[in-house]
Amino acid sequence: MAMIQGVRISRLLLVRFGWVVFCLTILHLLPSNAPAAGGVQGRLIIDGSPAEGVVVYLRDLNKPPAPVPPMSITIRAEKFKFKPKLSLVTVGATVTFQNNDFEVHNAKSDSPENAFDLGMIAAGTSKKTVFKNPGAIDLRCRVHSDMGGMIFVAPSPFFMLIEYDGRFELSGVPPGDYEIHVWHPQRDTTDQKPKGIAVRVGPGITTVNLDWTGNALTRKNP
Repeated sequence: MAMIQGVRISRLLLVRFGWVVFCLTILHLLPSNAPAAGGVQGRLIIDGSPAEGVVVYLRDLNKPPAPVPPMSITIRAEKFKFKPKLSLVTVGATVTFQNNDFEVHNAKSDSPENAFDLGMIAAGTSKKTVFKNPGAIDLRCRVHSDMGGMIFVAPSPFFMLIEYDGRFELSGVPPGDYEIHVWHPQRDTTDQKPKGIAVRVGPGITTVNLDWTGNALTRKNP
């Protein structure tokens, strides 16, 4: 009798398991209500030449905006230099400053939106901070005045550094309304910060070619 009951229970479990697999398969095949992600690509020309060493990023105008995943990076003090010299992070990122030299260092910035001072960082130790606001950060060491670096805090997860040829591509962008902005570490004064260009992103790739002359950013036809 016990064996018969065991067989019945096993068959019942198999039937239930089969229904679960069937339902999961049907749900997987049903169309999703979430719109397909798109992307933005193009080319940036600055004063007639293809851009290099420039950050391109999107400011999310949708409500609510796309979530910004947590981000953590480490900036090293090595041979009396900040490495890397330029770092890109998102709002809310945790940045660890690691002292790999044999002397005391410091990490600080007087940049208005993200001013901070971590005090003395002993050799072989580290300290960290969180950057809550978007914008450029001029990184300095109070102990060694010739040490300098830059951090750029992007307002959204859609950004990249143009390394050569002026070309950029931002992928995985949810459809909606955005502004595309540019930032150059050597053109960070108020009169050299151009206003963003409105762009609507849909499924697929949206092409946005840009021209940056003086403090004006304009959109060119693809």
